[in-house]
Amino acid sequence: MIKDNSEGGFKMKKYHEVEIAGLKRQLPLYQIDEETWIPLFIAYNDVPLIQASAAELLKKVPDFDCIVTEEIQGISLAYAMTLLAEKDRFVVARKSAKAYMDDVVAIQVVEHGEEEDHYKRLYLSKDDAEYIADKRILLVDDNDLNREIAITLLEDEGFTVEYAVNGCEAVEKIMDAPSGHYQLVLMDVQMPVMNGYEATKAIRRLNDPTRAQVPILAMTADAFEEDRQKALRSGMNGHLTKPVEIDKLFEALDEVLS
Repeated sequence: MIKDNSEGGFKMKKYHEVEIAGLKRQLPLYQIDEETWIPLFIAYNDVPLIQASAAELLKKVPDFDCIVTEEIQGISLAYAMTLLAEKDRFVVARKSAKAYMDDVVAIQVVEHGEEEDHYKRLYLSKDDAEYIADKRILLVDDNDLNREIAITLLEDEGFTVEYAVNGCEAVEKIMDAPSGHYQLVLMDVQMPVMNGYEATKAIRRLNDPTRAQVPILAMTADAFEEDRQKALRSGMNGHLTKPVEIDKLFEALDEVLS
């Protein structure tokens, strides 16, 4: 069946049927010249299709912290995937800086084409840019084996890890790095040169508030309440007992990084 569209000079032909995520849809075909017809596929308001597609995509993608999508077409799919994955939020990269966006951050992205790649600029608010930034941890431990195990566990969870072998080196790293470079410090307590308590006090005395207020978790073999209180009095945000249990480590990370 062919239906004339006299105003545009185009014709709409019979539908082309497709199956996506187990759902069948009939796409109207539009004639663009004498020999070429193209199907029109608009999915952003097709709720059952969006939900089914999101479920199928989640089976194929690795674990993630946040979905970033370009406006406008990807918003509904990103929303559905975020809900199904039980994540807190997703981020929309805008094609232009909007008046309501504070401290706009411009990013350059690449579109991979069949023949060549194309670069374009997208825009994020500062809040969104900080939300999707890498979570960088400074691990401070003088024991080589403990350090290697912790680094492997953290990197497997998607964290970027840098390390120091004593408290003095940790303070120097925080002072030399850009403000806000580290989102968390995992601090061993008993170390040569400068212990974890003294290092924490030195960090809290730094002039830059962002550096001085970085969350710090103590790691110690001492499990008594007085040891936990000592860690808190020195300025630490929490206390983990060695050997650190994996579940408790990630529970503490979620609490201080959320």
